[in-house]
Amino acid sequence: MNFSELVKYLLNIFLQPQSDWKTGQLNDPISKKNLKNLIIFIALSLFIFRLFGKTLKYLPFYSFINIFTYSLLSSFSDLIFIVLVIYVINKLYVHFTNKVNISCVILLVLLTLLPFYAATIIFNIFPPLFFLILFGFYGFYLGYVGINKIFNLSGDNQTIFYLLYIFVTIGIYILLRFLIINPFFDFIF
Repeated sequence: MNFSELVKYLLNIFLQPQSDWKTGQLNDPISKKNLKNLIIFIALSLFIFRLFGKTLKYLPFYSFINIFTYSLLSSFSDLIFIVLVIYVINKLYVHFTNKVNISCVILLVLLTLLPFYAATIIFNIFPPLFFLILFGFYGFYLGYVGINKIFNLSGDNQTIFYLLYIFVTIGIYILLRFLIINPFFDFIF
């Protein structure tokens, strides 16, 4: 599956979550490479749109170096966040099933985080649309449907896995924000 097919595949699931997820196509080396490229593309897009949006909003008040550093550290934090969530969820998946399927875990994490990051990009460009951040909760619905479609877990294990998935995702995000962003930019942005 090449990069454009991967984006179409993700967009189809994003718009129609109850459709067939066809995860068997993700196990070839090209798809795994394209999933990694997509993670880098998301982090780079977040950097560019944060830099653009924060420059428009804060350049009269703060230096461009502060805005650039904030955008760079935020994107670096998001990249670490995605990688850590993939790592922890993969370990949880192995614990629940005794199987390893990293490409399905990457797919689940990306689909869960895409609505949040899309809303973040829109919010950075158009700050009055801050309520669109609530669109990020659609990602938790996608995560629930994805756990049902991708992983073969029984009823109780599925619920426990989903709740752990939500707690891990939110917990790692908050932890990284407090460790990387807030010590340097707590009262600026």
